[in-house]
Order: sequence, then C-alpha cells, then structure tokens
Amino acid sequence: MTCWGPSGVPPVAIIALGKILRYNGQSMRIALLAPLKRELSAETRGGRPRIVYNLAEGLVSRGHEVTVFGTGDSRISGNLIPVIPKALFHLPPVENEFYRHLIGLCRMMEELRKRKGKFDIIHNHLYPEVLAILFARELGTPMLTFCADFQSAKRALSWAQLHGNGVQRDR
Repeated sequence: MTCWGPSGVPPVAIIALGKILRYNGQSMRIALLAPLKRELSAETRGGRPRIVYNLAEGLVSRGHEVTVFGTGDSRISGNLIPVIPKALFHLPPVENEFYRHLIGLCRMMEELRKRKGKFDIIHNHLYPEVLAILFARELGTPMLTFCADFQSAKRALSWAQLHGNGVQRDR
C-alpha cells in the first residue's frame, strides 16, 4: 500500500505505479477504483476524480489495459465497469446519503471480486480508503492506495497493519 503525503506533494502511488510499469517493460492490466461522488471526464475539475481520469487516460495512451470501476456517466478511455448509473453529486437527495454511497462502494467491491485474478495491479482511489483494503488479501492482487491527506493515510495504514493485511512496514 502506498499513500500520499500532505497537499502539494506528488502522489507517491502514481510514482510507484510508474516505476512498476517501467520496470516490467510490458503493458499491464490495471484496475482503477474511482470515487463515486463525481463522474470521470475531461470536464471534471480537481480532486480524486480528476486524478483518476488523468491517470486512466495516461495509462491507456501508453498501451496499458485499464479498467475503471466507477459511475456510469463517466467518459474515459479504456474499460468502464459502472457500479452506479450516475455520480452521486447528480442524483436527487435521499434520506441517508451515507448508505447510498456505501451501497455503491459495496457494489464496486462485488464487481471487483467477480474479476479476481484479471488484473496485475489495483489502484485504489476510494474514500474511505480502508474499504478496498479489506478486500486486498482476498483478491490476491497488489494494491496501491491513494490517500488524500496524512490523517487518512495514517488511519488506513494503521488499520491494515493491525489486521494483518499483508502491508509491509518499515522497521
């Protein structure tokens, strides 16, 4: 698991992913787990959705097989597995937004589980980060996790270490 430091620092996960791709020298099958709040498109501004969009476009342009798990209204190159029809931001309000978001994330994990063994690497951009980490061992595929801030990174790493999720820590 690789996490990102304070704002303004380039995402370590993207740098690490780039090193893996250069080291291997071959195209890879990459799963990107996108946040569900906003769709992925060239018009998306800032935040995790824009990072995932840029990453997907860049990896596809370099010849990698990219599959994005995200919203059905996303417009990206590569494969899209829609786990909800539209971005949460564009849906009418409901009584419990948290449950709606959680149900979408659970659908994403189920779609990912159905494709177990189909990817060389999974790049997790979800919030909360820990949800995908729960499935990392079961999936058996290396997972990079993008953490938007230091506290998120600390919580995700602490949880993974506490529950023996195969995360190596520096000694």
